[in-house]
Amino acid sequence: MAYNFLYSLSSQYLKLVSKLNSSEEPVDVFSSLAQAKHTLICLPDKLEDFGIARNFTPTLRDKFSHSKITFLVKQNYLNLLNKVDRENCYILSLNPEDITRFGLPMKQVIATIKKMNFDLAIDLNYEFNLTSTYICFISGANLRICLENKNRDPFFNFQVRTRLEDSIESKFRSFIKYFTISIQSNTNKSL
Repeated sequence: MAYNFLYSLSSQYLKLVSKLNSSEEPVDVFSSLAQAKHTLICLPDKLEDFGIARNFTPTLRDKFSHSKITFLVKQNYLNLLNKVDRENCYILSLNPEDITRFGLPMKQVIATIKKMNFDLAIDLNYEFNLTSTYICFISGANLRICLENKNRDPFFNFQVRTRLEDSIESKFRSFIKYFTISIQSNTNKSL
């Protein structure tokens, strides 16, 4: 009960701070997707969603082959990633000790994320997750993308809307299909 209260309190506080400090310039989504050199992808925190999202990691690596990819994953899910999941990417894992009682990452995690200079941050959590949302927000990425969720408004500058009745697998498929179209569209423009 106390954890939920602290989590909610920190979420509301961060939304307020984010809105007060928000002075971001408009972002060219197509160019940002096609030109990203270092991409952060937060894999879902919920085990069921993680299993489904993991099936899409090869596709994500393929679509962002022009970018160095870092996957953010819970420490206890590392054993669920096989050799193929780990190919040509960096895995950043979070232990429960890396998260405060407020649901925020510890200072050393924040410092690590900020040093990595991300151009693009993608949160694959379907449900609002304060930890990954905050990590994407502080990542320094010019473009921060997630599945649509009103709780994420101040933290992400691009949200992909899917149909509410779709399964989580269909939502991920639509999400990735959008990136494919966007990247191909921008590549064709530059030719």
